[in-house]
Amino acid sequence: MSILRFFIMCCFVAAATAVSASPEVGDVPPDYLGRDENGEKIYLSEHKGKVVIVTFWATWCPPCLKELPVLEGIQRQAGHDHVKVIAVNYRQGRSAYRQIIKKTEDFEITIAYDPRDRASNKYKIKALPNMFIIDRQGKIAAHHVGYSENSIEGLVAEINRLLMEGQS
Repeated sequence: MSILRFFIMCCFVAAATAVSASPEVGDVPPDYLGRDENGEKIYLSEHKGKVVIVTFWATWCPPCLKELPVLEGIQRQAGHDHVKVIAVNYRQGRSAYRQIIKKTEDFEITIAYDPRDRASNKYKIKALPNMFIIDRQGKIAAHHVGYSENSIEGLVAEINRLLMEGQS
């Protein structure tokens, strides 16, 4: 095998590995998160300067349905100036999305619809719920897969720490 051929193969392997890697703590995550109930595109970069919680969820996922009201409480308590929660509906049709919008019409969190799975594919979502906490600088500060009521205290502590870091 020639050196040039070997070099080209190494470049392809490196590129394929980079493309398939999930975003990790310290990374700048993918910007596009789906569309809101009015069809407007939602971008993470629109919320720079805030702590942003991005969670991927589905109506058929019981832990997800327990997590959403907790995130709603965090959103209300922290306020829109400091925290933004975006819940991206995972691989469900438009009718399921519309039903959840009706059930959560009093929620302050943003419920996003990802019609072509662009966001979930870029975030490499394989399990639900799947939460990324983004710091004020726009980098992933934490990544959590699954939900447990025992984890709420730790989640709140993480968010408070990120909020305090932004004030110093």
